[in-house]
Amino acid sequence: MLQAWEFEIEVKINNRDWEGTSFTGWNLEEKVPETYETIVENLSFEDFYKYQLKEMIPGFTLSETLFKKRKSIFYRARWNIEGERFFEKDVQSISIRYHNYAKKVSLKEIFEHCTADKAIQYLKERGLTICPYGVEK
Repeated sequence: MLQAWEFEIEVKINNRDWEGTSFTGWNLEEKVPETYETIVENLSFEDFYKYQLKEMIPGFTLSETLFKKRKSIFYRARWNIEGERFFEKDVQSISIRYHNYAKKVSLKEIFEHCTADKAIQYLKERGLTICPYGVEK
């Protein structure tokens, strides 16, 4: 049975605590996801830099200094706070994970954010056989 699951991206740089970000979303999933799903674990600066070039995890921006061409990673957890710039000497490890938890969704959310197939499957699994939404005379 499809269930709505909300996720938030959490980041751990060096020995800091896990930090939640403003990058969230939700999906309809048939299986129950693990509470925490690891995206990357204990990557060095260089490995994360290469990974970010391919995958583009939100909240991270890559750059180089103008003259010495030193690579840097700019990280901003939320749009309303100031970000931090990290150079290779500043980073021992970077870990990123999804924090998944159940979400209550309305029919409006289902119709606006899901494909037609998923929305129909979600409604059928809950015993709905007629369309209660958008019916006009």
